[in-house]
Amino acid sequence: MNQGQPTAANAMVELRGVSKNFGSVEALKAVDLAVAKGQFFSLLGPSGSGKTTLLNLISGTFKPTAGRVFIDGKDATDLHASKRGLGMVFQNYALMPHMTIFENIAFPLKVRKVPSAEIKKRVEEVLELVRLPDVGARRPKELSGGQQQRISFARCIVYRPSLILMDEPLGALDKKLRKEMQLEISRLHRELNITMVYVTHDQEEALTMSDQIVVMSNGQIEQIGTAEELYFHPANPYTADFIGDSNLVYGRVKAVNGSVQVTLDDGSIVMARAEEGVSIGDAVQVLVRPESVIVQAADKPSDLPGLTGKLVETMVFGAVVKHFINLPDGRLFEATEINRRGLERIALGAQVRVSWRVEDGLVLRDRL
Repeated sequence: MNQGQPTAANAMVELRGVSKNFGSVEALKAVDLAVAKGQFFSLLGPSGSGKTTLLNLISGTFKPTAGRVFIDGKDATDLHASKRGLGMVFQNYALMPHMTIFENIAFPLKVRKVPSAEIKKRVEEVLELVRLPDVGARRPKELSGGQQQRISFARCIVYRPSLILMDEPLGALDKKLRKEMQLEISRLHRELNITMVYVTHDQEEALTMSDQIVVMSNGQIEQIGTAEELYFHPANPYTADFIGDSNLVYGRVKAVNGSVQVTLDDGSIVMARAEEGVSIGDAVQVLVRPESVIVQAADKPSDLPGLTGKLVETMVFGAVVKHFINLPDGRLFEATEINRRGLERIALGAQVRVSWRVEDGLVLRDRL
């Protein structure tokens, strides 16, 4: 449910000029950010990018060095975490081993002095919601990792928070369970319509689950957008390289006339589309996604400008085939195509040409 850019009226979370220092270390540079009510909002980046610091500032675990934090329109900067009306889901489940599943889920309701009959009703409701209605009498060690994570989520939603924060909640699960839980969390988000802020370093996880994604590096925001915007319209080489597989080649703009001509270091000329603000002489990088690359023998005629290199590896991944081509400057170029019966194979070591349609290349200003 992509609700686009939030306004002050529909923002569940809003950060205004928020930064965080730990001594002399600037963990988070000044950030302005808003999360709309009902959105699934992911903070994506490598370790040390500032995403968990940002989540902790929203939760109240940390106080900002500067700036203000608003939750549901109210200034929460100085509020204790327990007063912010939000829920947390962690990677390590944080279930109490000496309690039954029922008791684990009921615990936050007991703390809030909810009547026993209401507790029983709510616990049974959330167990149904996470599709584990018959495990109430068991203890955490009797459940699988995926089941424990569902119970952790159930314990969070049982007291009906309007905002849920999740810090790498699927990090401890294997690949198959991660996929299953991604589907479960997406389903629960749709059914409950709760605002969720989700921290992950897994780009695929963020792309498949999120309404909006914040790409972070070195304590700052690189770009905010939908999965499609980040993939097809990255704002800079960092986002282009971090989101999905990518080919990036360096050059300078030779001509701008609808499409853009770029001269590479070896004198080759390639063409691509450009975002606004690209001028002749600019140092740029040309982004081409592997699935947009056409590979053919170097001696075959082509109407598209491209690059010549040596095919050094072809790998079959079931439904797709990936080709790896060494360009003259030593850069490795990747091409992906759908696998099918009778697909023509080019011999390893052969000279090949890689090309793409103009609209499938994107010129990015080179700030590196």
